[in-house]
Amino acid sequence: MLGVYLQASIITSAVSSVLVSLLWLYTEQLLIFLHQDPEVSRMAAVFLRYTIPAQFAYGFIQCILRFLQTQSVVMPLVAFSLLPLVFHVRITHASMHYLGLGFAGPAMTTSVSLWLSFVMPQPM
Repeated sequence: MLGVYLQASIITSAVSSVLVSLLWLYTEQLLIFLHQDPEVSRMAAVFLRYTIPAQFAYGFIQCILRFLQTQSVVMPLVAFSLLPLVFHVRITHASMHYLGLGFAGPAMTTSVSLWLSFVMPQPM
């Protein structure tokens, strides 16, 4: 029965992520419409566009975390959270200082780290 709830929550998360992603695609125009500074609006839009893949991964991870927590599986979750953290710090530093990705770098590395956390073997 919990598996059915997991599937339903993942589908709900995916649909919600699609809807929010559409909003994030038009962030710059929306912020300018709300009389925000155009440069700030542009930078926010760049960051959010590169963060869209992370949004899907984060939603899926949360579904799996709740599924495993209901079964009292906690310790593997800690390990699968710490490993991407170490990776994330290093790759973010590299994207900013060595790859020259600028403001989009941290958003991209957030996406990579969250997807890495999602695809790690989940204890089921």
